[in-house]
Amino acid sequence: MSPMRAAKPCMYPGCPNLVRDGGGRCEVHRREGGRLYDERRGTAAQRGYDARWRKVRRMVLRARPVCADPFGYHAADGQVILATEVHHILPLSMGGTDEEKNLDVLCKACHSKITSMSKGGGGEISGTPLYETVRVVLNARSQVMKGGECG
Repeated sequence: MSPMRAAKPCMYPGCPNLVRDGGGRCEVHRREGGRLYDERRGTAAQRGYDARWRKVRRMVLRARPVCADPFGYHAADGQVILATEVHHILPLSMGGTDEEKNLDVLCKACHSKITSMSKGGGGEISGTPLYETVRVVLNARSQVMKGGECG
């Protein structure tokens, strides 16, 4: 049996509770933080993920059922992985749309990785090199879809 982890004070200012699981905040403040985050974030429908989005998502997954493999992991392993998620390359919150050129089909693992990379710890990416890269990729895709040259 392994020894118990030493309890540490909750990181919430003024909270006297102790935390043993390494989460940083006691259960009361962890729940409160989640509730406040959800209130700021809004519902899925308020963020643009409504019935119309669910229809677009189904159509995109039917048309492109295989993960786009943006990191090359599946190809390196010789695997073909089914896509289960549709990713907005430029997020709706930053002016992205549900247009085909702004959507990638991904498996859960790839979507989680690309989302965490783009958030950079939960913050917005506007004005960062990643944001500018996304804009270049979208412009290139747009040109290819129109039959133009990429430059």
